[in-house]
Amino acid sequence: MDMPKDVTRRLAKRLASDQPQADARLLEGLGPDDAGLALVVLEDRAADVLGVMDRVIAARCLATLPREDSVDLIGAVPPQQAAGLLRRWTAEERAPLLAACPGRVAKPLERLLRYAEDTAGALMDPAVATAPRDATVATGLRRLQDGGAEGLFVVDREGRLVGRCAVTDLLGAPADDLVEAQMVRKVARIPARAEREAIVDHPGWEDWHDLPVVDRSEVVLGVLRYATLRALEAGRHGPPPPASLSLALGEMCWTMMWSLVDGVSRALPPRPTAPEEQP
Repeated sequence: MDMPKDVTRRLAKRLASDQPQADARLLEGLGPDDAGLALVVLEDRAADVLGVMDRVIAARCLATLPREDSVDLIGAVPPQQAAGLLRRWTAEERAPLLAACPGRVAKPLERLLRYAEDTAGALMDPAVATAPRDATVATGLRRLQDGGAEGLFVVDREGRLVGRCAVTDLLGAPADDLVEAQMVRKVARIPARAEREAIVDHPGWEDWHDLPVVDRSEVVLGVLRYATLRALEAGRHGPPPPASLSLALGEMCWTMMWSLVDGVSRALPPRPTAPEEQP
């Protein structure tokens, strides 16, 4: 797509700082059409800039772009951010975009968009680490690598929450033990429809740095992380901070833990093909 000459000149002069916040302020001062085109020109940096832009303006920018460019941008940002942008579109406007997204992008977004804004279901991270109760510890550790949580949430074969395992307990257990033998059965959880005040005041935060989000049938849908709680507390009397803040804080808190899990899992035997690996 060709960029208008006036926008190209402005970008060449102003988008050289490699500072997403500064770039976002510049794009917010343009019209939606020009700002949308500018996001396309930014290419690899577009997701970082989009993540710190005003959500209303960012959503308008996306709406001006061809479908394939919107799909690329939506797929490049974390699902919580993408859902926050798409909430500014009507359901009729969202439908064709979601239909054009690959399943790995569309499915988490559809799950998040099912719930009202500022509820646990809308704020959760859909990439939650779960394993069936009859999975081995080795499998549980591998699931933790995918989910990036403080602990592993243990479910039955219908996906209902039955317990959780701390990372330290899994690391200290034999690889062929079942996760059920390592789990705590009394688990705090947050209903998907819980609103901001209920999330912030939930007593489970006294014991855990992440809490599972469940539906009415106790099926695990996602996880709320401590970084999201802190962001909600900071914005308790106003709109919540951008999801990118929560994600950045979470990454800082858990980088060392994931390095440890990664090192241990590399020493485990190859992933077996067994019924326990079925979702």
